[in-house]
Amino acid sequence: MKNLLTPQWHILGGGFVSSSLEKFAIKNSIPHSVLGRREINLLNPEKVREHFQSIKVPTIVLLPAAISRIRDNSQVSFQKNVEMVRNVVNSINSNIEKILFFSSVDVYGNRPNLPITENTSLLPQDYYSLSKIVGEYFTQIECEKRRVKWIILRLTGLYGINDKQLSLIGKMFRSAYLDKTVSVTGSSQTKRDYVDVEDLSRIVYELLKNNCEGIYNVASGKSYDLLHIAKKIDSFFPASGIVEQYTEETNRATELSFNINKLKKDLPQFKFNSLDNSLQKYYLKEICQYT
Repeated sequence: MKNLLTPQWHILGGGFVSSSLEKFAIKNSIPHSVLGRREINLLNPEKVREHFQSIKVPTIVLLPAAISRIRDNSQVSFQKNVEMVRNVVNSINSNIEKILFFSSVDVYGNRPNLPITENTSLLPQDYYSLSKIVGEYFTQIECEKRRVKWIILRLTGLYGINDKQLSLIGKMFRSAYLDKTVSVTGSSQTKRDYVDVEDLSRIVYELLKNNCEGIYNVASGKSYDLLHIAKKIDSFFPASGIVEQYTEETNRATELSFNINKLKKDLPQFKFNSLDNSLQKYYLKEICQYT
């Protein structure tokens, strides 16, 4: 893939998404830097401001940094997530050409009207999703005040290489490998849209290349029930042959589906990796190294 971008990517965060963006940038010769918690404390406004003042070349800021729901979903984590975004957007200077804020489809709540579009009503149900809405607000308001372009990506269920088996699909693989069963949490008929993190990196690149702006749901447009995915994963482990099904009380809708016409319109040539190919790749690169 030819690099058509002149600004450098400035990736803030040291997690799963950041590592995938870094890998993509290296592979495609995109000038970039990655700053995790060890390199910069995004909760310290003075340090963040000093850092941005040191940026002297055209730069695109990618902001996936956040305290995940898995780590903490409290008022404290809400305040920290909001503070990190606010400190970044309040520190941007004239060398910052665009900011990409990584949000979540959780902003639509547990039971949105289907199919979900970028115009679906927002109804956060917890501190994590509320922090994403506030982060979106700060990104839009402060960028427009400074005449900086912005993109907000609302992510659905991500999985892929280097997720440390913490994604839902990663956990299924982990249970199949370690416990010889594929554990399905929730109803086996629950339908969700899952995106390979490598597709996310390609989407970021294409949106930047095409000078796109605005809010996008990052979803494939195809929802799969968990039992279907569990059976696919089970097929990689012939010795297991069992799919365990658990049910738990939840207020979440059984099915979430997305209308991705906006993404298709702006990236008409983009093709998502198939679920089968992505699961095969995950097994070979993430699991086989332990066997």
